[in-house]
Amino acid sequence: LFCFVAFVIWILLRIVVVHPLLSLTRHVTEIKQTGDMNKLLEIERDDEIGELATAFFAMQTALLERDDEIKESVANLEYQATHDALTGLQNRRILYEMLDKLNDADSIGYCICIMDLDGFKSVNDTSGHAAGDALLVQVATLLIESVYDTDIVIRLGGDEFALILHDCSGDTAQRVCERIRRGVESLMFCWEGMHHRIGVSIGALSVSNAVSNVSEILQIADAACFSAKERGRNNVYMVADDAPRVTEERRERHWAKRLATAIEGDEFLLFTQAIVPL
Repeated sequence: LFCFVAFVIWILLRIVVVHPLLSLTRHVTEIKQTGDMNKLLEIERDDEIGELATAFFAMQTALLERDDEIKESVANLEYQATHDALTGLQNRRILYEMLDKLNDADSIGYCICIMDLDGFKSVNDTSGHAAGDALLVQVATLLIESVYDTDIVIRLGGDEFALILHDCSGDTAQRVCERIRRGVESLMFCWEGMHHRIGVSIGALSVSNAVSNVSEILQIADAACFSAKERGRNNVYMVADDAPRVTEERRERHWAKRLATAIEGDEFLLFTQAIVPL
């Protein structure tokens, strides 16, 4: 009889105590091994083991909520690091990353465009920075609507933007840039009763094997944008095989401008050395 009672007690303990504890242990071990916190343990009891399971369930739920908050915070930080806060466009960091990838893959069927708004400063000066910000948002929207979904629109900062046109020939890039130029030119921007008209100077580079690195690509595209401005602003200047000439021209203009500025500012000094016979 004693053995029978002991056996019954052992069975009851195994069902009531040991089995739930083993289930909880296996559940914790599985979470440790897989890192999956989404699988919840279901033990519905009114005793101490039930309280333990309920407490563990509450802790697991709290950790899941905290994990979701952390993931959301990380996603927000990643977005802020790669996007412009004003326009929502991707930023300069993405430009470098994308050009690095394209350069590593030896992609030659794309174009990089650098654009600078003409007349934007007068909007800021006459109507304030809030007006300038609103105008930048409108321009960003126009750029997005002017290219394909596979293309990338980037705000470099200030009134400068960039485009990466994928699978795009020089002729196609020229047409896209002209469409953008006409769109910006015809943009009617009104702020507090004052109407503003702006333009855009665009330098575009059809990337070829002759261009060796990202720094050179951006330097050439930027030089092309500068050339567009020098040709009367609100212009498109396309660069292909003559890219080295464009960069050389910019270097020459840079030094010519420095010399002209020095002359205007009376910054030249004359040094003389007397010749004395020994």
